[in-house]
Amino acid sequence: ILSDNNIRSITIDKNENIWIVIEHEIYQFNPSSGNWIVYNSSNGIPANYYYSDIYIANDSDIYTTTSYNPYKLINNQWEPVINAPELSSLHFNTFGHSLIVKQDSVLWIGTDGGLLKYQNDTNYFLYTTTNSNLSDNSVWNVYIDDNGRKWMETGSGVEMFDGENWYLFDY
Repeated sequence: ILSDNNIRSITIDKNENIWIVIEHEIYQFNPSSGNWIVYNSSNGIPANYYYSDIYIANDSDIYTTTSYNPYKLINNQWEPVINAPELSSLHFNTFGHSLIVKQDSVLWIGTDGGLLKYQNDTNYFLYTTTNSNLSDNSVWNVYIDDNGRKWMETGSGVEMFDGENWYLFDY
């Protein structure tokens, strides 16, 4: 059923549905029933956008990132997360696999312009090399550990942010 073998991301939700992301489509497969649901431009994401990852938060909210905006699945339609005009120039790297994670009500989003801490269109902060100790603005993967530390794959290596200090792990 997949229209392409170039898998960008895969995850399993709490109901054991398998979510698969390829360049221009997202698939939801229910192994128990054998049913597939295909999400594409007919579900709200423009056809020319490249999908990157799939993220299911602890509260079961489902997100994907595209080259131009993260999207959230609401009633089987993908809705853009970010509507702030000043963030429209950010490019969301489409070769990362974990570009968005949620901690409480805050989304942590990797971009080519830094690490975005996003709560809503009026409450956000973009960590960059000029306003923090982030060593590289290209953030390709983001992970939050059990202690709340943000781990990132960047162009300079692995970085960790504990909410106060930045640590770079490189060669």
